[in-house]
Amino acid sequence: MKEIDTITFLDELYGDAAGYLTLWTKQDYKTAWFDVSDRELIADTAQSVETDIYFGVGISTKRKTSGRLMVEDVTAIPALWMDIDIAGGEHKQASLPESMDAAMEFMNSLPAAPSIMVDSGHGLHAYWVLREPWEFESGAERQQAAGMLKGWQQFI
Repeated sequence: MKEIDTITFLDELYGDAAGYLTLWTKQDYKTAWFDVSDRELIADTAQSVETDIYFGVGISTKRKTSGRLMVEDVTAIPALWMDIDIAGGEHKQASLPESMDAAMEFMNSLPAAPSIMVDSGHGLHAYWVLREPWEFESGAERQQAAGMLKGWQQFI
């Protein structure tokens, strides 16, 4: 897995996408909204937090004043994604890979290799970047994307 910085990760994932994404912290449940094009601010904010920080992959054309990005707010996705946990520590499930090497080997055995893989600290986040973000024209299309993502994740 090659190392890339946060800005390069965001560039590869979002390309020329427009809209807003969220970062939130697990310990205090605080959410911050960012223009997806402001990669430097997103990276600086993510790297300045000393607790568990997460981001919503989906983007929205509307910025909320508070709260996380909910599925009904998502207007586009740049990729399909999967979170692969490694056995041990806080992850007690028996079916998890035993090591990062085993997780990498499994991910590389899939019929479509991920475009980006990130070491999450307790596993891998894998992204299959689309040629361009899938912008939803209706709620039905958003549900179609959610079904496709769920099916891909269940397959994995």
